[in-house]
Amino acid sequence: MLATRLLIVTGLPATGKTTVAAMLAGRYGCALLAKDTIKESLLDTLSHGDVAWSRKLSDAAYAVTFSLARTFLASAVSVIVEGNFRAEHAAPLERLVSSSLPDLRVGQILCAVDEEQRLARLRARTHDPARHPGHLDAMGAAGSAAFSGSADFLPIRGAQWLLDCTHAQAEQSVLPALDRFWEGEG
Repeated sequence: MLATRLLIVTGLPATGKTTVAAMLAGRYGCALLAKDTIKESLLDTLSHGDVAWSRKLSDAAYAVTFSLARTFLASAVSVIVEGNFRAEHAAPLERLVSSSLPDLRVGQILCAVDEEQRLARLRARTHDPARHPGHLDAMGAAGSAAFSGSADFLPIRGAQWLLDCTHAQAEQSVLPALDRFWEGEG
């Protein structure tokens, strides 16, 4: 039986995190906890508002993500957590890693694209009817620092992969290494 895995997919908004995380969850047959999926439910239930309200709902979504991840890992269920994690999320993620099973294997993927493409993707989101307006993507597209997150790896133990998501199926470049990690070889 494989050891339990925690894979953290992070990066700035509109860098391909959700696409990569969903593909990997399907590939490895594990749970996926995506911050924006949880935030969508909160937005549908509690409505949306200004930047401060959006940040508050994001913080609540992260808290739910970490709580659910802890539950999955305690039950020896591998999980991928995905979000535009900020520096303040390193401590709760490290606590999650430290309090989990002793054989937990941890990895982190940092998704990135050039800034021009990232902003174009954010602008495209503003016209996507499937995207809740409470995410305030237009403000992110305008360069608001309130919607950034971290463009660096979080200081958490484990393997790390930088993934340039400029092109479709960019994850193919790291799949061999991720497969070895998942199988316990790397």
